[in-house]
Amino acid sequence: MNINLSQLTLTAASFAVVLSAISPTPAQAATVTYDFTINNLDGDLAGNSFSGSFTYDDALLTGSGSEYLGVSSLLFNLLGTDYTEADDPFAEVAFFEGTFLGLIFAVGNPGVDAISFAFVPGFFDASDAYFTYDFTGSTGKFGTGDIQYQVVPTPVLLPGLIGLGLGALRKKAEREESNV
Repeated sequence: MNINLSQLTLTAASFAVVLSAISPTPAQAATVTYDFTINNLDGDLAGNSFSGSFTYDDALLTGSGSEYLGVSSLLFNLLGTDYTEADDPFAEVAFFEGTFLGLIFAVGNPGVDAISFAFVPGFFDASDAYFTYDFTGSTGKFGTGDIQYQVVPTPVLLPGLIGLGLGALRKKAEREESNV
């Protein structure tokens, strides 16, 4: 087996890139994105489901005690109307001891505004989170539903995979040169 110094260096560099992508330092904290689905609604919205997404920056998350991080973006469509983080400037994500509890996001004033709703975080974890709504002026247009959250994976391994791909291409080119 004949391995030259450039192949060994390229392989070592590729592994270093992969390892750095797997174990980001606190300075590399990233924006976290969650998709959510509201289902199992009761009241007038029974049988419907709604979905959306939000992002936040986890750089300040310490994993200790109760913590709340501001939402940097949010999109939720309810009955044909888009709601964003601008509709609740105090929208945030709740954590306890580093455990994600859910989104805190509320629009309107129940009993006053035509449409009001709120995302309520869980007490122990996100499985306790729920959605509540109240459409004033219409009997039976209030209720609750379950919220299911799913974190959207980020491509942290992409630089490492690109490095490995380039290494393989270089190795192939060197092999073709030596066969000429």
